Amino acid sequence: MLPPLANKPPLYKRAATPKREQKIITPSRQEKYVRCSSIRSDSLGSKDERDSSFSDTKSRTSTHKSVVRQTGQLTPSKDKAIDPSFINLTNEVSTKRKINLGLPVAVGILPSQAILPGRRIVSSRSTRSIIQRQRSNVSSDGPPKITAKSWAILDVNTGTLLHGKKETIQREFASITKVMTCLVSCRLIREMEIDPSDTFVQVCEAATKCGGTTANLVEGDFLSIWDLLHGALLPSGNDAAWTLAENFGIYLFYNRDKFKGIVNELGEDYLQIANPVQYFLEEMNILAAQMKLTNTCFASPTGLSNIRNKSTASDLTKLCLNALQDPWISQIVACQSYECIVSNRYPPCRELDYGSRRLAWENTNKLLSKEGYYGVKTGITPNAGPCLSSAFKQGDFNIIIVILNSLTADARWGEIQALVDWALKKHNSKLDEANSLG
Repeated sequence: MLPPLANKPPLYKRAATPKREQKIITPSRQEKYVRCSSIRSDSLGSKDERDSSFSDTKSRTSTHKSVVRQTGQLTPSKDKAIDPSFINLTNEVSTKRKINLGLPVAVGILPSQAILPGRRIVSSRSTRSIIQRQRSNVSSDGPPKITAKSWAILDVNTGTLLHGKKETIQREFASITKVMTCLVSCRLIREMEIDPSDTFVQVCEAATKCGGTTANLVEGDFLSIWDLLHGALLPSGNDAAWTLAENFGIYLFYNRDKFKGIVNELGEDYLQIANPVQYFLEEMNILAAQMKLTNTCFASPTGLSNIRNKSTASDLTKLCLNALQDPWISQIVACQSYECIVSNRYPPCRELDYGSRRLAWENTNKLLSKEGYYGVKTGITPNAGPCLSSAFKQGDFNIIIVILNSLTADARWGEIQALVDWALKKHNSKLDEANSLG
């Protein structure tokens, strides 16, 4: 009995063909001419064959013309190698299609682009018409092209929205949220009738574990509310913003009518509240409704990534306008740096001694070093992208600009300046027109 492999059909290999010896032949010049002429005559064939091939070519040409009529393309005349009218008409069709498809159109002819058969060119007349049509479609005084997905410009003097791009689309807006956090805190300070520079609060553990940008606070630190406002707006400290929301949330909790009876029954030492920040967030949304920020929802006092913490560029310009009308907020956002002493024991000490340290904060808004800029807040998170709200004033020209989700963090500064220059140019042109008419 044969083994299993013997049942398979045999494999056959193709015999290798022997290599032919290649001889290098260098024909003379006369032999080359004779050989080429013979090949040319052989390829053309006899007269009958040439006539039949010509008739086939003619039929193919007529078929091609019918296809060209259907597709709307043009064909050159037979009696001319280059027909200028054919070139101009063909280029008009091609340029129209390029414009409709959004493709680039040639605006000039290089010296190397000579007029040769089969080469497409654009005549100077059609080029001028194309440029005029493109300029008529795009206004010369249009806004600059920036990478921010949304932006808005607000006139501070009138409170009206001047310009914008996708300014009503909701997006996350990162640490610009802290503007509302500090604005609510300032209003509660006046309601409580306390001195912010002489009222101290303590930093809790939850504040130090927020993550993100920080004011370098430590659990157990005592510092004034005035210092906390600077820590939230200048270095964009999430720990400082959370401390404000938590402490004022406790105050809001105790001032609710339905909880006053419980507080009076348990005593003033009752400070165990499950989540005091939620009461502060409610106050933020109440104030947003009063400002008619219809597309804004606050779900975080810090601005860290939260899909429910959203607003629009137009709403944020209104928010910054209301914040700058507060004397405390306008003073803080204009500061480029701030120093304070933090103590980790009670009662807090304002001088450097055992258990205290000095903190120095720099404003994250780099535009404050440039002339005319006086606020307001930066912001950046992975979901929101680089954001910036800025205020600019020059004479009677006073605007607030908000850009959301720029391409990079460094791109924000140039994009704000580009929008300011463009808006200022339009403002000056309107003044010139009014003066000329007057």
